[in-house]
Amino acid sequence: MSLNKLKKNAKKLNSYMIFRSKKEFPSGKDCNGDGYELDANFYYDNFKHNIFTFFGIECSSDGAIIRDNQNPEAYKEYVEHKKSTDLDEEYVEVSQDKTMSIPLIQTIELLELKKRDLPIIKTPASSIYEAYRWLDEEKQKGLFVYNQHIENTKDLLKETYPEIKVKLDKEFKPKHLGPNPSNKSKEVCRFIDNAIILELNYFINVCPGPMFKPRRLH
Repeated sequence: MSLNKLKKNAKKLNSYMIFRSKKEFPSGKDCNGDGYELDANFYYDNFKHNIFTFFGIECSSDGAIIRDNQNPEAYKEYVEHKKSTDLDEEYVEVSQDKTMSIPLIQTIELLELKKRDLPIIKTPASSIYEAYRWLDEEKQKGLFVYNQHIENTKDLLKETYPEIKVKLDKEFKPKHLGPNPSNKSKEVCRFIDNAIILELNYFINVCPGPMFKPRRLH
């Protein structure tokens, strides 16, 4: 579990709670005269003690918000608000018949690497959509099994990166335009596939809904 990831998601959760508290108590005070006084450190400390549910909000094992059972309308509104701000800077629109670029940001954070340590994956958007659709269907079957699958994926990335680090760097050089070459070793392809799963899982969590209706991709 990446502490940097937990810190980042603790800040996001606190940001949402500030948003929700303003929706629930426009005056800034509840019926007892108290206001929202928590901060990101509160959530971060609880994350480190394996506590991932707060005020009806379910979070994943890395602290990402899954859903708000207590005030789903507030979370829906918050997601729409974030889509019009942060996500516009993080994603660009790509049609299914185009080539898209995917920075492996979630894996970089998981392994505590620098951005230049992993390649930017260039691949047809249609293939990513198929992977997204499969992952989304798996999530709908049940969160327990789905989250376990994501945790297993993270474990595999941690275990295999030291073994394929040199091969990964070699097979993605020299730099070039267009899709990445197909002559990759099985180990590198498996690592990249798992890294893309983390990216899609992140996308599903922060921007729920059909990916191409339209949606934004890296």
